Amino acid sequence: LLRDDVGVRDMPRVFAVQPEGTKTPFYCLDAGPMMRPLGQRLGLDRPFLSLWQNDSDLRELKMPFQLSELAAQRVKRLRQLQPHGPYLLSGWCLAAVLAFEMARQLRAQGHDVFLALFDPPDPADFRKLADPLNLQVLARRAKFHLRNLLHLSSREVADYIRGRMRELKIRINRAFITFSHNAR
Repeated sequence: LLRDDVGVRDMPRVFAVQPEGTKTPFYCLDAGPMMRPLGQRLGLDRPFLSLWQNDSDLRELKMPFQLSELAAQRVKRLRQLQPHGPYLLSGWCLAAVLAFEMARQLRAQGHDVFLALFDPPDPADFRKLADPLNLQVLARRAKFHLRNLLHLSSREVADYIRGRMRELKIRINRAFITFSHNAR
C-alpha cells in the first residue's frame, strides 16, 4: 500500500501510525505522533493510517474552494486506498469538520462509515478562530501543544514540531493563495 508507486503523485500523504494488521483500517485526517496511544488501543491487528493533504491537491482546487469540494477530493483519494466501505474515519480539531463532510459524502454514495470526531470546533467559534491576533485563542492553542509535547519522546517532539510547521506552511500558502485570488 505505502510502497506502490503507481499514482503516488495522485495519492494523499499516508503516515502509518500503526501499519500492521488485517482488519479494516482506521483513518484519521492529519494525525501525528500524538495519536500513537489511540493506535495502540485499537490493537496491532488494525492499521491506523493518517491521511495528509498534498500541496498539489490544493492546487487542483479552484480558489476559493468550498469544504464540500475539499472533502470530495479527499474521498476520491481515500477510495484509491480503499475502494469499498466500511470506512473507519476520524478527524481532530478542524480536520474533524472535514471528516464529517467526507463521511456525509461516503454515506450518500452508499458506503457504511463509522465516524469519530476528536475535539471538533464549535461552529460559533469559527470567527474567533479566524482572527489570528485573538490572544485567548493563541493561549489555548499554546497550552494544547505544550500538553502534547510533554507526553512525547524527544524524537516524537521533533516529528510533532515538523508536523505543525508543515501545517503552518500549508495554512500560510492557503491564506496567500486566497489573498492573491481576492486581490484580483
